[in-house]
Amino acid sequence: MSVESPPEGPQVDISDGPHADVVEADVPVVTKPDVEVITEPDVEVITEPDVEVITEPDVEVAGEPELEVAGEPELEAAGEPELEAIGRTPIDPRLRARRVAVVREQGRRRLRAVVAVLALAAVSILAWMIVESPLLDIDHVDVVGAQRVSADDIRAAAKVRIGAAMVFEDLGAIEGRVEKLPWVAHATVSRDWLDRIRIGVTERAPAVWVRRAKDRVSLIDASGRFLGDAPTAPDGLPELRGVKVPLEAGRRLASLDGVTLSRELPAALRDRLVVIAMDRGEATLQLAFAPDVRLGRVEDVTAKLASARAVLDQLGTQRVKYIDVRVPDAPTTG
Repeated sequence: MSVESPPEGPQVDISDGPHADVVEADVPVVTKPDVEVITEPDVEVITEPDVEVITEPDVEVAGEPELEVAGEPELEAAGEPELEAIGRTPIDPRLRARRVAVVREQGRRRLRAVVAVLALAAVSILAWMIVESPLLDIDHVDVVGAQRVSADDIRAAAKVRIGAAMVFEDLGAIEGRVEKLPWVAHATVSRDWLDRIRIGVTERAPAVWVRRAKDRVSLIDASGRFLGDAPTAPDGLPELRGVKVPLEAGRRLASLDGVTLSRELPAALRDRLVVIAMDRGEATLQLAFAPDVRLGRVEDVTAKLASARAVLDQLGTQRVKYIDVRVPDAPTTG
C-alpha cells in the first residue's frame, strides 16, 4: 500500500515497508522538507467491529523519526504474547456479589440439611439404646383385684413377655386380652417405669346358678354370661331351671329371661327367692315360705311383680299354693 502526498509536495511511498499490510485504508500524509510527518486532523481509521488492528508501537518510515497513524494511540503487533479481547462486557460488581451470595446461601442450606439428618440419626440411635436398655425392660407383672381367677391365668392371658421393652407394650391390647377371661368384667393396665406392668381387674359376680350334675353347678352373672363351674351352689343365690348352659365358659345363655327377672326383682321378693323356673318361655318364681308366683311371659314384669307383692301382703298367714299374676290387674290364687 502506498501513501500519496498532495500535488505540491514530494511523494513518500511506504508500500515496501515492513508494516505496510497493517493499514487497511489510504491515509493521507503531509510531509515537509525537514521530513516531519503531518496527519490530517479529522481523518479516522475505520475498522470492522470485531477486527483487531495490530501494528508496532513505533513505526519508522525510511529513516524518518516516527510515523503515527491517526486514531490509534497504541497498536500491538500480531503474534505478541499478550492479546486483549475486544468487545467483552465487564460484569457489574453488584451482580457478581449477588451471584456469590446466592451460591453461599445454597451451600448453607445444604449444610443445614446434612446437619439435620445427622442430628435426627443420632437422636434415633440414642432413643433406641435407651428403650432397649435394661433400665426400661419389664421385670415383673403384678396382678391386683383377682379372687375368682388366679393371677397366673391373668398373666397368661395378658401375654406380657418378661424382658421386653416396656415402652412398646400396647396397654389397650393387654386389657382386651385380660377381659376375655370369663370372670373378668374390666381390666386396667398401667406401667411402673421402674421395672413392672401392673394389671388391675374387676371381677364379675354370679347372679344365679344352674345345676349341671349332682356335684357341679354352673355360675351365671346378671348379663347371662356363663362364668364357670363350682362344686356347690353359692349361698344366697337362686337356682335357674329350664335353661341350657353353654359348654364353654365366657359364652352367654341362649335365653336371658331368667337372669332378667333376677335383676328386676324388688328386695322384698329377692330375699325370699329360691328358684326361677322357665318352661316354654313362661316364668314361675318359687319363694321360701310363700306360694309360687306365676308370671307367665317375661313382659310387663314391673306391673306383675307389684301385683304379686300386693297379693302376698293381703294373704298374711293364709296358705295358698300359687299366685297367678299373668294378668297384673286381675291376679288369682289357688
